[in-house]
Amino acid sequence: MKLPAFSLCVFACTACAFDIDDVFDRLDNALTASLFQDNLRVRLSGTLDLEFYNFEQPAPGLIDSRTDNLFNPRLTLFLDAQLGSQIYFFAQSRVDRGFDPTDHGADIRLDEYALRITPWQDGRFSLQMGKFATVVGNWVPRHLSWDNPFINAPLVYENLTAIRDKYAPYSPLFFVYGPYYYAKYSFNPVIWGPSYASGISVAGKLGRFDYAVEMKNTSLSSRPESWNVTENGFENPTFSGRLGFRPNEAWNFGVSASEGSYFRREAEPT
Repeated sequence: MKLPAFSLCVFACTACAFDIDDVFDRLDNALTASLFQDNLRVRLSGTLDLEFYNFEQPAPGLIDSRTDNLFNPRLTLFLDAQLGSQIYFFAQSRVDRGFDPTDHGADIRLDEYALRITPWQDGRFSLQMGKFATVVGNWVPRHLSWDNPFINAPLVYENLTAIRDKYAPYSPLFFVYGPYYYAKYSFNPVIWGPSYASGISVAGKLGRFDYAVEMKNTSLSSRPESWNVTENGFENPTFSGRLGFRPNEAWNFGVSASEGSYFRREAEPT
């Protein structure tokens, strides 16, 4: 009797899986719209992440928590709109406990919004304007939870340095020993996560090579509060670029560079 019972259980689970897939397919169709004889397509999608951290104090990286256990749920909504084959708009909004995991209350943000124009089908050139992730590095294109192969960001994107964007060090000793006396969020990493700063970029692919150049309103190391153009204008823009070479699907080589000011307005008196 055990074998028939096991078979019945397998069939029931398989049927349940098919039902769930059917529900998600119907939901995806309901959140997708086509207008003007399919020339305009709009799609709303999202992900729900449930993260739990257990660590020893002080909290690692950019995590801001005074407790050793942190539950960090995150709802991410994506809006994609395609007009013809040349115009594309996307936006990303999040509801979570802060851009970086914290033990604070809920927060809602519009992290990304941008318009991309691609005149040629072969992708040799595209122009993008808005608030979007930096072109620097190979990790940023796969930083979202569904694509990220790591639990957290690589070291360069979240390990805090002795640099402070709100105060200039008034002595070498202050620069060296400052991290021991001030809160961790007073300091900056080399690159703050995907760096959703505001600006404009051009990018494209030429055979096995790809390139990207951007002008943003603030530096790669700037904190999330600086990314909005209403917070920081383009008085001191940051210029970044990347040149990549992909010989095959297994390898993707690239070199990136960036130049810009990381100080905020608060640092001017110092």
